[in-house]
Amino acid sequence: FGASIKVSPYLMLAIDTVLLVAMLVTQPWSRIRRPGVSIPIVGACAALLFALPWIVIRGAELPTAAAGTNASGTAAAPVKARWITLKPDKWVGKSIFDIPELVSMTDADKLPIDGKLILWRQSCDHCKAHLARLASSDDGTKPIVLLQIRDDLASTPLVDLMPNGPNVVKIQFPDNQDFMIQTPWEIDVENGNVTKAVLEAQ
Repeated sequence: FGASIKVSPYLMLAIDTVLLVAMLVTQPWSRIRRPGVSIPIVGACAALLFALPWIVIRGAELPTAAAGTNASGTAAAPVKARWITLKPDKWVGKSIFDIPELVSMTDADKLPIDGKLILWRQSCDHCKAHLARLASSDDGTKPIVLLQIRDDLASTPLVDLMPNGPNVVKIQFPDNQDFMIQTPWEIDVENGNVTKAVLEAQ
């Protein structure tokens, strides 16, 4: 359900613990075993079912590859991952034009050389509050680039106020591309380099 439902890790741990205890008490495996099915086969199947989700998840987290050229010299289409993990805190100290996700998936010409880059979602209540504060404090002297993550287009928009003016540029990630990131992030850029990245979700 994405950002539309927030569950405490402690509540999720309690639910998982109850389900695990219920499974151990009822021992459902004792009812499904039939004559002729060996314990090693059942164990191997259980191990495979346990490992498969992790294999699929790690494969799906591979970032989108930028389009390049193949062996024949023709342009190769980019490979789209199921979801992409963004870690802005790891961008600090790097040139903003050396961050693959930004360069390959946005209009890189509009990225700030000096100013702020804001990562936000339309259905994020923290984004609504942060963008409203930013709009009220913006004096129009520093460039602000608002980069929208659009993996929540089916959700109800909450953001109704944001900075607006000649110093503000709006760009977007591709729609319906899933991202693993909490929002909003405020990223400071000086001379093309990321100097600070803060999750503004308080």
